[in-house]
Amino acid sequence: MGQLTLDINDYIEIKHRIKEKLNETVHNFITVGYYLKQVRDSGAFRRDGYRSMEEFAHAEYGLSA
Repeated sequence: MGQLTLDINDYIEIKHRIKEKLNETVHNFITVGYYLKQVRDSGAFRRDGYRSMEEFAHAEYGLSA
């Protein structure tokens, strides 16, 4: 595989896109946390037969404490 070369405009655009995606990731992380807190605080996870929030998060989304 040959070495990829970028002109200055492509490089600047890629840096911009990386920053944009990282900002989206932070926003999504906060949003997911907010939704998980609602499920936890309401106890709604019990509707699906889960005994704990940790059990719910792991089974549904592969998340761990």
